[in-house]
Amino acid sequence: MTSIDCKLEAFQKVLWGYSLSREEEDMYMDLYRKLLMAEALPNKTVVQRAKQIKPLVRIRHNAVCHYEKVFTADATDLLVFTTLYDIGKSYLFNFNDDRQVVKHFRRPLVLRGLQKVGEFQCYHRFEENHASLCPCVEEVLRQLPEDIDLSRVDVFELKFDSSDPADVYDPLLDRYESTVVLYSMSDGLPQQIKQQPVMYHDVRY
Repeated sequence: MTSIDCKLEAFQKVLWGYSLSREEEDMYMDLYRKLLMAEALPNKTVVQRAKQIKPLVRIRHNAVCHYEKVFTADATDLLVFTTLYDIGKSYLFNFNDDRQVVKHFRRPLVLRGLQKVGEFQCYHRFEENHASLCPCVEEVLRQLPEDIDLSRVDVFELKFDSSDPADVYDPLLDRYESTVVLYSMSDGLPQQIKQQPVMYHDVRY
């Protein structure tokens, strides 16, 4: 019996402690199997995906209001590239410092020609603080759907239904849930982002 089979067997016993229908149990078993398979993906595959697909963060108006003429009067937020983060560590926790934003001529790097490719539900483990949402890029890259043409994906954005972890927490999976939106860019990734190395477990690739 493989380690994945052992974990699936243990998880099924957990499910038996809940009042689930057969359909719900099958759904959770299938989802947990997919998560285990995603976590078993080779690290080199994750690094390769990280070189091709980059995270975006949506920041509020007051986080970048000092950039002259970046916003119109009614603009409220902006999608931006992040500075270098270890893909195995959280990149959204306390994201409010403009030094975390990739800039060109001292302004946020402009995104051009974004087109939505697809979206999927992504599941994240808690780090040390259960009171904070601390997703990492690695989790997203491991869980990319098989039916998505990854050659078309340049960037992604994470969205949560609530900023309160309790609202997006699934106790059966012991993970919290986000929606990941995948985009292509008409001109591809900017050169400045293409040249950005990948950090993984404190090693540069």
